[in-house]
Amino acid sequence: MTEQEMHDRNLPEKPSWTDPLFLRIFRGFRIAVQPGKMILAILAVLTWFVGGWGVTELEFYINTIYEGESLDWQAERERMQQANEDDLADLITTGLLSMGESVQKRQDETVTRWADSALTKIKGDYQAEFKEALALMKKKYEAQRDYINERYGEIESGSDQAERRARKKAEEQEADAACEGLFNALVEGEADLARLEEWMGQLSIANETEKQLMQKTVQLAQAFKLAQVTAGQGIFETFVNFKLERLHTAVYELVWKRDLVAAKSQIYKLLVGTCWLVRFHPIYSAGLIIFGLIIWSIFGGAICRMAALQAARDERIGAWRALQFSGGKFASFFSAPLIPIAIIVMIAAFILLGGLIGAIPYVGEIVAGLLVFFVLFCGFVIALLAVGLTGGFYLMHPTIAVEGSDSFDAISRSFSYIFARPWRTGFYLVVAAVYGAICYLFVRFFVFLLLFTTHLPARIMNIDGSFMVGSRGKLDALWAAPTFNHLRMGFYDIQWQSLHPTEMIGAFCIWIWVTIAAAAVLGFVISYFFSANTIIYYLLRKHVDATDLEDVYLEKDTEDLLRPPTPAEEETPAAATTKKKVKKAAPKTAKKTAKVKKVKRKKPPSA
Repeated sequence: MTEQEMHDRNLPEKPSWTDPLFLRIFRGFRIAVQPGKMILAILAVLTWFVGGWGVTELEFYINTIYEGESLDWQAERERMQQANEDDLADLITTGLLSMGESVQKRQDETVTRWADSALTKIKGDYQAEFKEALALMKKKYEAQRDYINERYGEIESGSDQAERRARKKAEEQEADAACEGLFNALVEGEADLARLEEWMGQLSIANETEKQLMQKTVQLAQAFKLAQVTAGQGIFETFVNFKLERLHTAVYELVWKRDLVAAKSQIYKLLVGTCWLVRFHPIYSAGLIIFGLIIWSIFGGAICRMAALQAARDERIGAWRALQFSGGKFASFFSAPLIPIAIIVMIAAFILLGGLIGAIPYVGEIVAGLLVFFVLFCGFVIALLAVGLTGGFYLMHPTIAVEGSDSFDAISRSFSYIFARPWRTGFYLVVAAVYGAICYLFVRFFVFLLLFTTHLPARIMNIDGSFMVGSRGKLDALWAAPTFNHLRMGFYDIQWQSLHPTEMIGAFCIWIWVTIAAAAVLGFVISYFFSANTIIYYLLRKHVDATDLEDVYLEKDTEDLLRPPTPAEEETPAAATTKKKVKKAAPKTAKKTAKVKKVKRKKPPSA
């Protein structure tokens, strides 16, 4: 073989754009829904939410946001806080509420502290008044239903039988509607006085003391809602809800309406939300990023490892085995995205130091002019790292999972593949994103169908009314009907104060299982993300390095388990030991023979 032939043989393969290898991306759905990966993804989602909510409850850092807060100037945020505070102060000093002492504390405390103390006071008063008003409403509702039953009694046959039955049903519906409307007013505080008077009249609440109780409870409900807004909401809850809403809307616009502009707008809002978090809450965002990296290094690395073996060799390993792999490679998974960021920060610090030197009078401008080339070079390196990190961070976990290497190899390969095949990489990402959006809608519809078909026959529970609010069915009080856009109720959306203790236990258990079912949708998104990126890594490696798609790193014990035993390994231990002894003895015999032959050559020839 000539030198040119050897050179051509070692060149990477250059497939054409019509190469159907990209169709392997469509295996992402089948790989992602594998039970082991879904379990790991659901565990990752639950860990992420529990950790995020836990950090929100810590008191060492003010981690709340305010209604209307967005990516805007600090003065605008302070103006919104002041406006909410003023509205709350006006509300709790008017009408039947007399909380002037709470407003006086406003001069001595900060906005957030005053809002927190006001929220605590209003919440205590509201819960006490709500319990009393709810008991009164239940009593009046049951009395009204008994009065209707006694008034009509047994409807006997006759010419007016149908008319009397219709009037009875209409009066029962009026009582139910009045009870439901009054209950919603007590919870939401969103009813005008005329409507409130009408509902109280239908339930025969005519006593002035009873009317004042209902009106005061409605005002406390309004004050409680406004106090929650003024005190702020958890950053994590708001951020995650915003992200999920934007993601769902983007997929809906892309797949159902085929409106690329609207989908792009939603994706832009996703990026803006991240910028908002980093800008206004830098400490919280840094902690959230570190916590997220820990979770995705463990669970994401395990999912990538399972996807790597399944995509390359169509072999499956258990979730525990994959977690052992990701645990052993945790340092590599965790540090791979951080190393480029650390380098960028160090180079930026060097540029900052140069700027400080340039600020020295007389000498600084000369030094800055002489060093401008090095500063520009540093800027070039930062731009290169930023582009590589943005375009290749999703390939770092698959690199470690496929190659069994470290973080430096993950950075090197992801950067080189992105810069070597940028358009092909973009093409793969678009295909994976569109296909993933369709699969996401399918999985979401499947989970909705699961919840709906469970909730529908279970509505038989509604033949028995809720203990505290008889106009509501028992199941409706415990579990609201799921919809495609809202698969589950939030924990604080359940009206816990209107439930009997036994109903609270049932509602809590239902909420846990429905939440786990809804978490499967997010679990699929995570599993598909890592599985599709693993397939994309295989394809890019094939095009850049001409490496076989079946080439994957196997751990020693895993490889021994997967490889069929050879005839030599099937021998008995005694035979293997004897064979080793013979092999060890053979070289000594050969050496002795060689020495003998060498001595014989030295003998002089005979005469």
